[in-house]
This record gives sequence, C-alpha cells and structure tokens, in this order.
Amino acid sequence: MRRLREVLALALLAAAPAAALELAPCRLPGLEEEARCGRLEVPEDRRKPDGRRISLNIAVLPAHPAAGASPAPDPVFAIAGGPGESAVANAAVFAQLLGGARDTRDVVLVDLRGTGGSNRLDCPLPGSDDDPQSYLGDFLPLEAVRACAAHLRELGVDPTLYTTSEMVEDLEAVRTALGADKVDLYGVSYGSRVALVYLRSHPGRVRSAALQGVAPTNMAAPLHHAEDSQRSLDMLLGECEADEACRTAWPDLKRKLAAVQERLAKAPAIVEIADPKTKKRVKLTIPLDLFNEELRWRLYTEALSPIPEYIHKAYEGNFNKLAATILRQRRAIASGAALSLGTYLSVTCAEDVPLIDPEEAKRLAQGTFLGTYRVDQQVRACSVWPRGKVPPGFAGDVRSDVPVLLISGDRDPATPPRWGEQAARSLSHSRHVVFLRGAHAGRSPCVRALLADFLARGTAEGLDVACSAEAPKVAFTMPPPPEPAPAPAPSETPAPAPPPPAAAAAPMTSAEGLWEGAIFIQRGWLEVELTVELFQGGPAGWSGNADLPTQGLQFVPLSAVSVAGGPDRKVAFEIHRPAEGAVAAMDVRFDGELSADGRTIAGRFLEDGKTLEFALRRIGEAGMDRPVPAHPDLHLLAGRGDELKELFNHDQDKLRLVILLSPT
Repeated sequence: MRRLREVLALALLAAAPAAALELAPCRLPGLEEEARCGRLEVPEDRRKPDGRRISLNIAVLPAHPAAGASPAPDPVFAIAGGPGESAVANAAVFAQLLGGARDTRDVVLVDLRGTGGSNRLDCPLPGSDDDPQSYLGDFLPLEAVRACAAHLRELGVDPTLYTTSEMVEDLEAVRTALGADKVDLYGVSYGSRVALVYLRSHPGRVRSAALQGVAPTNMAAPLHHAEDSQRSLDMLLGECEADEACRTAWPDLKRKLAAVQERLAKAPAIVEIADPKTKKRVKLTIPLDLFNEELRWRLYTEALSPIPEYIHKAYEGNFNKLAATILRQRRAIASGAALSLGTYLSVTCAEDVPLIDPEEAKRLAQGTFLGTYRVDQQVRACSVWPRGKVPPGFAGDVRSDVPVLLISGDRDPATPPRWGEQAARSLSHSRHVVFLRGAHAGRSPCVRALLADFLARGTAEGLDVACSAEAPKVAFTMPPPPEPAPAPAPSETPAPAPPPPAAAAAPMTSAEGLWEGAIFIQRGWLEVELTVELFQGGPAGWSGNADLPTQGLQFVPLSAVSVAGGPDRKVAFEIHRPAEGAVAAMDVRFDGELSADGRTIAGRFLEDGKTLEFALRRIGEAGMDRPVPAHPDLHLLAGRGDELKELFNHDQDKLRLVILLSPT
C-alpha cells in the first residue's frame, strides 16, 4: 500500500502544470556580457509534492547567432562536477568552453540541488587562521561530518534526497519550464554521471550529449583513486625523464619519492613558512598522507607541473613550497569555496561507497603512493552520514542510441580513459576521443573546437579529432637561472666562452594563457596583485578575466580584449570596476606586447592620467586551476606595539599604510 501511495504521488506530480520560470537580466562573475537569471521551485521530496520546497538557481548564457538567425530550439545544459560544484559560479568557465556552441545555442546553467544557490548543503570544517595547523587534519573529519548532518536535520533538510536521480528530475523540471522540447547535454567529471542518468531517464528529451572526464554510475569513487593516480604519476615522471631540462634539474625522481615516502612514514615533516594569507611565520606538520594527497591534486591540471620540484626538494628536506600550497588549498576547502561538502557526501555515500569492498581497496592500492587513505576517509565519513536510496539498476550500464561524444585525458588521475571506454560500449552512436597528455577536464582550444563542432552538428560522425594528438610537451617548474658570473678584472684573462646552449623547446607564442604580476595604481602608491586569463572565444574573438587577490576579487571580466599583429604579439585589455566598500575603483586600459619566447606580456597602462609600466609572466594555460582569493581582513592591532613593529618589519621594501582607530 505504501508503494502504491508513492507511485500515485509521483503520477500526480507529473500531471501537475509546469512551474513558471521567469528570467531577468543579470551579471555573472567573470562575464562582461549580460546573462538571464531566474529561480524555479521544486519539491525536496517528490513523494511529497505538497511538502518542503527548494529553489533552483538558474542562469542562461544567450546564444550569439548570425545576423538574422534565431537560436536553435535545443539549448545546451552545462552540468558541473564535484559532486558539489556550482554551475552558475563557474559561468566564465562554461562560457569559455562552450563559446563555439553559443554561435547557435543558449547555454543553461543550473546549480544542482545542494550546490551554489540551490539550497547549498554547507558543512563547516575545522580551521582557524590563529592556528593554521588546524586546517591540515583529516580530509573528512568525522566529528565535523557528524555535526553537519545533525545541523542539516535541524534546519529541516533531508540529506538523503540530494542524489543524482533527484538532480536529474530537477533538470527535467527546468527543461519543461523553459519550454524546450529537447536539450543537448554537456557534463564534466561528476556532471557526466548526471548527464548519463538523464539520458537513461529521459531519452526522448536529449538531442546529443558531450561527456568529458567520464564518471559512470558504477565508478565506486574513490575505490580506484590510488591505482589511477599512480598511473598518472608514472606517466608524468616519464615525461620529465624524457625531457632533458626536467631530467637535469630534477634527476632520479622515482628513487627520491620512495625515500621521501619512507621518511614520512616514520615521522612527519616539520616546516616553517610565511602563511600565504596572514604573512606571519608559522610552523606546520606535514604527514605522509597529506604529502601524497597534494601530489594527487597536482596531477589534475595540464598547466605547469610542480610535482618533480616538490619531490626533489622534499628529498632535500625542503617542504616549504608544497606546504604553502597545501595550506592555501585546505583553507579554501574549509571555507566551502571549492564545493558543497554536504552534497558531495550525499551523492558519494549513496552511490559510490556502498560498492566499495575494503579488501578490494587494499589490493588495488598495493604498491601505489596514495594507498587506501582516501578510501578510508570516505568510508569512515559515510558511516555517520545519512544514506539516500538509489533506484534499482542505478549502477548498470546506460544504454542509448543518442549521439554521444566522450572526451578523456590519457593522464587523468580521476577519470582516466578506461571509464570513457566502458561507458562508450553501451552507447551505440558514440565516439570516444582520448587527448594525448590530457589531464582532468582540460579546456584547450582543441577541446573547445570539438565541443563546438559536435554540438552544432548533433553527431560524432565525421568529427576532425586530429588536434587531440597534437599536445605540447608537459611543462615543469624549473630552478631559477644561476646568477651571472662577475666580469673579469682587466688584468685577468677572460674565461673561454661557454658552449652554445642546447636548443630550447618551441616557445608558446600565443597570448592565450594564464598570466600573473603586480601593478601599482592610485598614481603608483597602491600595489595590486593581478592574475589575468586570456582566451580565444566570445563575440569579439578574444575574452578574458582577472583576479585581484589583494582585493579579494576573482573573475573580474575584461573589456575590449584584442590580440593582433604578427603571431599574437600586440595585446590590449581593459579593467573597469567601480569602488565597492573598501575596495578601490579600477578604470584601466593595458597595452602590451607578447615577448618573442611567449613568456611575458609587458607594456604600459594609463591610470588617472598617469602612464605606468606593467609586466605579466605566463604561469600556465587558460582554464587551469587557480587559488580562490581570500577576502581582505580588517586587522585589529593589540594594545602593545609588538604587532605593529612586526607589520612594519615584514617586506621592508614595501610601503605600508597603517590606520589606527580609537574609540575616542
């Protein structure tokens, strides 16, 4: 009888009129152009249509069809990963990836339930700037997980209802409210699982689907993290060994890594660094599991890899650079900036962890650098997290004849090509493209071109995938060049000329990439750190955004981006931002030139009537991960003068403005 009531409730809900979705003009982080945003209410529990309701956060990036043409009737639903990431917060990323698709189609971003602006399930994690070591505990602290589940229950939230199947029905409600007969799907990482389940649940509503970093329903994450990460690391170290510069700078890495692992297994490393946020000197303890997990995270990106440097310096006893990176990342995770931890647990504890056999996990992790650390953390956390139900057959293969493009990176540590191969076997009109030297969910021009071509044509047949095998060599961080030798005294005989240097690798001559530097605004009195991302795409041909970490800002859209002259040599862009609270206004135009070796962009900018110089150095490819800027703090000084002296004595080459406020 209970089952009958549930079926009747679902039938009544399906028969109910579609909820209204009103879209209004809005601005999204990192986008210069206007989007359209709205909200749609859906039942938290579809078995209780009159019960608690949640509001879905939705944004539409409008198409840019040719003059006189209309957008295609089937929009692209872009689905973020995680699980737990916000699609709307990553609007700039999707605008870049799907820029070509927007020539003909709208792109719809929906924050899946429990993420972003859709009843986000936040779980505070331990961590305090007064004690930075407190950020560096377990990946999933048991007491924090237990407390979060209890807190959500107190708020009336049922964590068992935040699973992939429920998210898919939310997407279907959005499709209905938009009045689209069919949609195209783009799912990245965990988003590919959502797309697969949508394809299974609503096959008649999908025109085509593009899946990148494929995470099928039977993946049982993180069961395979250890073996997949080891494979990725072995490939990366092999690339270093084959590269003369990397091999010379960081030799014998496998032996050194084994030695570091052996030492850390006996005792953690103790380091003293300047806290990247507070700039205070702090002591940190880096245990083996934290070291290993940081190596795994660095495998995700196709940008400049620090892993050989990390291993070499750790072997020499220097963990400083690695420790600073770990602290930045753990601080971001604790703040909730990376993803919604509650949603991550609701999905994985219902769909993945029940498939994990602890004995199989030990067998798969044998001989790997990661071991069973992530499996142990996840299984333990899920033991205290409410587990949702999954439909019968959820973990089975998804079968469909809808055209599907699957994209994998051959060096992906999380979703390597074997998962794409597995999914493709039951998708009769699919094509699996593996990118040479590709990592996790890359955003190269080749990826963007394939997505644009596939989504425009609605078929994987006849796709030109040649560029997927044309990846550049992996770039590695290198030691700074040695100081030039002093010129010989006039009476001395000059040393013989050194042999000519070995031929360097072909320079990156495109302005597309991620750039970093510092500029001085307010007539040169205020130093502002600047990170600029430039990429091809958008209505004007080039687009970009900037981070201003000094001011706690990220993805500020660039205006009037242009790259012209020779091989992308002349570079210009503008940053316009009004004053907001304590954050200074910016109204600046930059005109620069790309260096012949492609490593720097240097030039001048006009600010408040004064011409100043700037220089940015390339730090990676467009689309690579970058740290979330911390919001600027109001720093309260103690009554004694010690702290004031410390502030003035730190970075003595910089001018500091200190304002003392008194109650009187």
